[in-house]
Amino acid sequence: MASATLSSMMRWMIDTLASATTDGHHGAQEDLSKLQRTLLRIQAVLSDAEEREIREKGVKQWLSELRALAYDAEDILHEYGYEYFQAKAKAEAEAEAEARSLPLPTSGKRKLEEVNDMKTATSAAIPYQIVVTGSMVRRIKEINTRFYEIAEAREVLSLREDDGKRKQNATVRPPPTTPIDESCVYGREKDKMEIVEMLTSGDDLFSVLPIFGLGGVGKTTLVRLVYNDPVVSQNFALKVWICVSIDFNVVKLLRAIIQSIKKEPCHLTELSALQSALKKELEGQTLLIVLDDVWNENISLWDSVRVALIGAKRSRVIVTTRNETVAKKMQTVTPRRLSGLQENEGRLLFERYAFDGLDTTAHKNLVEIGKKIVKKCNGLPLALRILGSLLRSEENMESWEDILESDVWELYEQENFMG
Repeated sequence: MASATLSSMMRWMIDTLASATTDGHHGAQEDLSKLQRTLLRIQAVLSDAEEREIREKGVKQWLSELRALAYDAEDILHEYGYEYFQAKAKAEAEAEAEARSLPLPTSGKRKLEEVNDMKTATSAAIPYQIVVTGSMVRRIKEINTRFYEIAEAREVLSLREDDGKRKQNATVRPPPTTPIDESCVYGREKDKMEIVEMLTSGDDLFSVLPIFGLGGVGKTTLVRLVYNDPVVSQNFALKVWICVSIDFNVVKLLRAIIQSIKKEPCHLTELSALQSALKKELEGQTLLIVLDDVWNENISLWDSVRVALIGAKRSRVIVTTRNETVAKKMQTVTPRRLSGLQENEGRLLFERYAFDGLDTTAHKNLVEIGKKIVKKCNGLPLALRILGSLLRSEENMESWEDILESDVWELYEQENFMG
């Protein structure tokens, strides 16, 4: 079953259960209600699981079990649905027959409309019982238990809830103060040094440096290196990191910046009040702010944010984006295009993850396959890390060849996957 089919099936089952648990049914109603709640918990993390399926064996197994169970659940719900509609049709027929037996008005004291209302009320009030066999009850309980176990496993896999909805909001990402292991980063030393120099020198009161490039090329990793650099920390009293994503909501964005600076909730909702509050917080301060993963091309929205940031003694803004148009619209200095790694750098990164703990001289056949995999990654660090981790400590040559010949490469062309 394709992921899209699984998503559609989950939505269908939840909708079906919503009908089955709100029409006053008896018998298996409680178990079906529990099943509906469990499916909603699973659906909340499904998009994250599907995104991670290709690169994490545990998530892949979780989805495989979910798909198999979805087929079993579909059979039971179809069977339950048949009994449901049979019982409902029978109840409606009986209600209609009883309604027809009501006497028609013989005087002006009872209007025809009142009789029709009585017929409708009678039809709605007649209960109907679904025929649920003992076997069906047991199967529903078993399905419920298995779905519950799968839902609980999402905690172990750290699957994120409401991924789609989360990406629509401007939210403060926890400040990336934990240093990156720079020994795992290749080919970015020169970029880092030049950006640090650019941020800490010059007399400009306000500047915006956009960094753009393909998804997975390492924009966020590079900026984290800069953000955590000791020289940068010494030069800026305030540092803020905001993950903006798709929805460039000015009010939410300004509120997120204020909350990050003050370390407490901000309840302001008016744009002008937020702009004034942020200007006040920035008075006399030196500020470095990172706006990560920006998609907005509407310059007027950016201007509403920029006007509040220029209140600082000195402000430096780093923007990461995949869109060159966004970079050019937000720039005050020339945007920096981040390219993929050189082949030798990519090979070092891939081998760091794939051969960690293995003696490469004893696995020359795997090294040769690895070189071909590196070429197909086109210098994208994310792809190199994912595939290297997938093959970590894997000594079976067939597994390496499977990755080389697989369809995983098509996924790297999809922006949503590269993230």
